[in-house]
Amino acid sequence: MTASAAERELLDQIEPYVLMSASTLISCAYNQNYAAFDLLSRPHVFRATASAGQVAFELPEWLPIEEALLGVAETGLHSIVKHLALQRTAGAGKPGTRIQHFQLGPALCSDGDVVTLTYSPWFRFAAPPYRFELQSHAAGYVVAALGHLSRARGLSVRLEVGTDTSVLWLSERLRIEVMGTTELTDISVLLDDDEAHLCFTNPQLSVSRQMFPDVYAAVRTASEAGEQFRGASVLVKDDQVLLCGDGRTGDVQA
Repeated sequence: MTASAAERELLDQIEPYVLMSASTLISCAYNQNYAAFDLLSRPHVFRATASAGQVAFELPEWLPIEEALLGVAETGLHSIVKHLALQRTAGAGKPGTRIQHFQLGPALCSDGDVVTLTYSPWFRFAAPPYRFELQSHAAGYVVAALGHLSRARGLSVRLEVGTDTSVLWLSERLRIEVMGTTELTDISVLLDDDEAHLCFTNPQLSVSRQMFPDVYAAVRTASEAGEQFRGASVLVKDDQVLLCGDGRTGDVQA
């Protein structure tokens, strides 16, 4: 069934993210390292022990510290770093890392308290009430975040939040389905029976020609031209392309 003008406009706004997913999958397959998919599916968690009101984390240089979530279970501290008025200094660590020192003070931590620093790209799309429950309600968190982003752009959307599967309705026919409880497993964009589906656990992407014609055409053209996707397989049909990673290595979980 053909998309309405409003639905076509929404699909056109989503298509760059589908293209980005295809590019990421091809790059991960080429390098045989799927750390990017692991990072999207579950947060990267660091732990350290407080001493004299201070805590130090050895973090990868790429990690955007301002966007990470700092937590102390015993005191209830649970906030994004950029929202906290804390003294912080950085120093050199092992190659590829930096040591981040936080001055928390006795009001926020006691000696021996375990302090966590958690990062996920999904935190950038935080939704009120900002509970950041990605580790226990992955699908629900992502759908709430996407719903918040959609409303901020003036869209009228409807959310169905479940235990394992949550849905963001963009129209009566167009929807985004997200699956996963303790980690994200799948995201699908559906318009009636047409579907684009991204799987994180066994990295693969399928794209409907009707929904995302430019991505479909790009993959099909490359395949028919004999372009080799090292580490990946491509299956082309008249109405769908399927891009699969042939193997997995890499894990960002600490």
